[in-house]
Order: sequence, then C-alpha cells, then structure tokens
Amino acid sequence: MEDSRYPQARTPEGMVSSAHYLASQAGVWMLRQGGNAVDAAVTTAATIAVVAPHLNGIGGDVFAQVWPPGAMSPVGLNASGRSSFGATIERVREAGHVTVPLLGPLTITVPGAVSAWAVLLERFGTRRIFDCIQPAVDYADHGAPVTAKLAGSIARSRSLLERDHSFRAIFFRKGEPLEEGDVFVNRDLGASLREIGTSDGEAMYRGELARLLAKGIQQAGGMITEEDLAAHRPEWVEPLTTEFSGRTVFELPPNCQGITALEMLNLAEELDVARLAHNSAEYVDTLARAMHIAYEDRERYITDPAFFQAPVETLISKPYARRRLSRPAPEALLGKASDTIYLCAVDAEGMGVSLIQSLFMGFGSGVMAQGTGIGLQNRGAFFSLDPEHTNSLQPGKRTMHTLIPGMASTGGRLELVFGSMGGDAQPQIHLQMLLNHYVFGMEIQQAIEAPRFVFAPSKDGTSRILLESRFPSEVADHLSTLGHDVDIVEGWSSSMGHAQAIRLDRETGLRLGAADPRGDGAALGY
Repeated sequence: MEDSRYPQARTPEGMVSSAHYLASQAGVWMLRQGGNAVDAAVTTAATIAVVAPHLNGIGGDVFAQVWPPGAMSPVGLNASGRSSFGATIERVREAGHVTVPLLGPLTITVPGAVSAWAVLLERFGTRRIFDCIQPAVDYADHGAPVTAKLAGSIARSRSLLERDHSFRAIFFRKGEPLEEGDVFVNRDLGASLREIGTSDGEAMYRGELARLLAKGIQQAGGMITEEDLAAHRPEWVEPLTTEFSGRTVFELPPNCQGITALEMLNLAEELDVARLAHNSAEYVDTLARAMHIAYEDRERYITDPAFFQAPVETLISKPYARRRLSRPAPEALLGKASDTIYLCAVDAEGMGVSLIQSLFMGFGSGVMAQGTGIGLQNRGAFFSLDPEHTNSLQPGKRTMHTLIPGMASTGGRLELVFGSMGGDAQPQIHLQMLLNHYVFGMEIQQAIEAPRFVFAPSKDGTSRILLESRFPSEVADHLSTLGHDVDIVEGWSSSMGHAQAIRLDRETGLRLGAADPRGDGAALGY
C-alpha cells in the first residue's frame, strides 16, 4: 500500500464522517452541544444538502440504519419516495418516450429526505429539526464555498442548469458557471429549511411549501401532485444480514440494492478470494464474476416489495451463492452513474448511524421548483416502461434504489458503520472496503484509500472494468487477456465513489474514522 493521503482519525468520544468537511464539522458541533448520533447525523445531512448540491439535496431520498446503545442489531429506515399516483407507462409514452428519460420532470418522484430526518429525530433523537438545521440555514443564507468538485460538476452540467432559471441564478454569475473559490448563496432554500424546521418536517409534504413544490413540478411537465406529497410516509424496515469474515454485515431490504451487496459478499467468500493476491488481475477478475452474478439477480428481482416479493432469504443465503456459481455467467445491465452522499456518526454512548442521501444524478432532474431553492431528484429514471419488467413504472411505486447504508457487528456489538456514493457500484465498493479491512487487515482509512475498480457489465456481452491508474499497468494488461475491456481512470477519481466509515475499537474505546480523498469529505470528532 502507498502512504495514506489522510491520517487514520481517532477520537475518544464522538465522531462524524461525511462527504464534505463543513457538514462533518456541523455534525461534531451538534455532538458537542449534547446531541446524540442521530441529532448529529440529521445536522450533517441538512448541512451537506446545502453545501454539496451536486451530490444531494432535500429534494431527494434517504435510507438509514440506526444502532441504539445496548442493542443487539440495528433498525432500518426506508424513506424513498414513490411515483405519482397518476404515473403510468402510457402517460410517459404519450410524452414521446420509449424509455423513461434520464433527466427532466418525468423522472421526479416524491422526495423522502425530510421525512427521514423527522422520523429519525422523533424516534431516536434529542433535538428538533429546527435545532439541527441551523448550520444549513446559515450556509444557505450567507453562502458556502465552491469546491473544485462542485465547480467541475457545475461545468459538466452547464446545459442542464442553464435551462432552469432558479438553478441559473444560484450557480452562474454574469452568464458563466461559478468556479472554485467562489461563494454561492441559496436564500430560497434557507427560507424553505426554516419552514421545514418550524413544522418538524411537515411543510415539505403539506401546506404552502408543498403547494409550491407540486406547482413547480407540474409547470415543468412532471406528474407529482400535492396529494402525492401528502400521502408520503417513510417506513421502518428490518435490515438483512449475512456472515462475512467472522462478522455480521447488515444491509437494507428491497426496494434498495442491499441484497446485491450481501450476495456479492457470499459469492466472494465462496470463490475464496482471500487466497488471491490483493488487487491482482486474478483478484479483480474473480470479484468481477461475483459482481456480474449479483447484478443479474438485482435486475431480475429488486423493486418495491408492495408490487413484487423477491425471494430475499434465498438470494442472501450461502447455499444459493454456491448454486449460483455453478451456472453460466449471466447477462446483466449496469451503467447509471450517480452522485450521492454517505455519512455516518457515532456518539459517546455507542449509538451509530449509517445514512445515505441523494438526488440520483448530480443536480437531479434539473428541475428546481421556483421560490423554494429545492432541486428535485430524478430517481424515477430507474423505472422500466416494459410492463412485464419487475421494476415497471406503476402508480404510487418505489423504484429499485441504489442507496445502501451499511453496518457490521461482532458478537452482537456494533463494530463498523460504513457506506459510499457510487450509484450502481455501491455494492462493489462495500465489497472491496470490507475485503480490504477484514480480510487483508488494512486500517479503515487504508481500506477506503486503496485503489479501486468498478465493474460495468452490459447486455451486449462485453465486460468493462474501470481501473484506477494507481493499479500496476500489468494488471490492466492481464485483465485484457482475460476478456475484459479495461478503461484506465485517473487516480483518486470520483468515478470510484467516495466512502466514509467509523469503527468502534472495543479494546481502546476509541472511534476510528475514515473519509475518502476522492471527495471533499472529512472524519472529525472530539
């Protein structure tokens, strides 16, 4: 391993790790105010929704796991939003589409993030939303710095953002995109956050703010109505598990792709990847085989369980992994990249929170409801217009979701809180991080910094591997001889995802935090 870019963070009391240093700082501020890990996580989530608008926002969704102090397992939360109750395949086809578009108003689903903050605080927190959003409101009202990552995203999304007056007013100056070191302000978002805070989240779904959101979506050509917003409810769910390297790994059930990560872990264990040299061509090729199989099952089975019940317990079982490997390599469809944030928090009492929040792609749908400052997600792009497809578009349905917050325990005690942005590739990143840490013995910061790859199979039979340039050149050459199309990506690229994690060290009592240099994150504590 090359030297770490970031030191291994260690603190004795509480810690927060997120994809933006200002958000991590806000979360630690809440811990120091006497808040617990859930209070800190919501503070961090609200802040990062303002300072990293190219990765997430309050117009998106949230999934989370919470490990209460003294508990033997975590509680899961699915706060993903549904399609409009007026959404149909015919309606999208009548608009001239043969598939669901990737961007635009027809991709907007109900935003669930604020509902997640509300129910997390109600059940586990000690503060109100109003208290937790104060740093976010300050940055919205008075300005946040444009990082190099944000500047690059604004430039790449220029044509999308220029079409929307509200986006243009925030991220352009004198007709040109903001650059690194500039400051952007979103006072409309600050006002919306204050409404959300004083109403404990209700304003996002009922009342004047909800009316403005629905009006903005419909004026843009979308399908979400006030009634759709008012009908939204987040759902408490039981996490799914598998045993891996002596630990219990927890992921969330469908409609998210948590079972894909668990299946990959089982397949990797069955393939005995521990016997291979770390990040060798054989190692990458073997993991790619496991990934290919798991993604084929994802394509076949994952959607809203209210519409289709996947054989979840079978898919995440060890015997199934064994049987699956005896079959020919399947075809799988993959390739929707996304921009997302993952954050985690652990407090002095040992409560842990694993939370992931996203608009899906960059600035989401490219629609911002005028007067709200809220950019709206394009998560509905995952729906299929094939009525026979498991994940076909139907009224009031949650689409297959990429967001997966992770946890791991030993002996019924929380040990690791982890996750990553990365769209479709999130299960791959979970797999590589856990192998690095638990199988190859890397500290958690090293496990995140280690060179990564992303496997992207497609239905045309090709197998494409994105490989960080930090891999030796002979690895890429050998992978090519094994039949893979290899694309070299610059080292520390965001296309490899950015991950965060916190480990509870039971021997010392310290919290060991890690943040990914591929993003703007930081692991901070006290």
